[in-house]
Amino acid sequence: MPKLSSFFGEASAVKEKLIDDIGKVRAVPHKKDSWATYVYFQVDLTDDKPKLLKYCMGLEPIEEQHVSLSRTVYLKQNQLKDFVKSIRDAIGNKKAFKVSFAQVACLTNDEKTRSFLTLEVGNGYNELFAFLKQVDKVMEKFKQPKFYDPPRFHTSLAWSTTEEKVKSVKIPPTELEQIIQQSYHINRLYIKQGHLVMHIDLQ
Repeated sequence: MPKLSSFFGEASAVKEKLIDDIGKVRAVPHKKDSWATYVYFQVDLTDDKPKLLKYCMGLEPIEEQHVSLSRTVYLKQNQLKDFVKSIRDAIGNKKAFKVSFAQVACLTNDEKTRSFLTLEVGNGYNELFAFLKQVDKVMEKFKQPKFYDPPRFHTSLAWSTTEEKVKSVKIPPTELEQIIQQSYHINRLYIKQGHLVMHIDLQ
């Protein structure tokens, strides 16, 4: 099963572990001029997410939902604009589309520091895969790792440092069915580079 990349991936051999007041552990790379970069779509679950989170006692909710199209990679500052232009050129005139979710899954990041309660994409998978192929080509151009193969497109709802807590979440089928029947419009692609966020509108 492909694992999730954390927001901070492997950027150097030397890392410092930080633990915040809610127990979240992350690896901070010690490397100058290294911009954490990733590509994703946002998914608006504003109306539906509260219906699921009420069953996630003991987990930390994730404020913004997105579907990743890349791992977190690290670029130098002089690469940032060219990377965005390359993504824009690769996407071309691709059209907006809709996604829906098929099931709940527990996924764990590469460092095994966090596990996530996720919704895996059903309808819309092929469209996401078409975008992913273009993003992967750009990653190859910049000599960065491509996405997981096979990809498991998903959005994360909540997380915990304990995998068992995530796996213990039981969402009633009736509640899940209401989410599965919904479709969500995808019309903008995002590129986050450090604190900078750019977007590309789809046709």
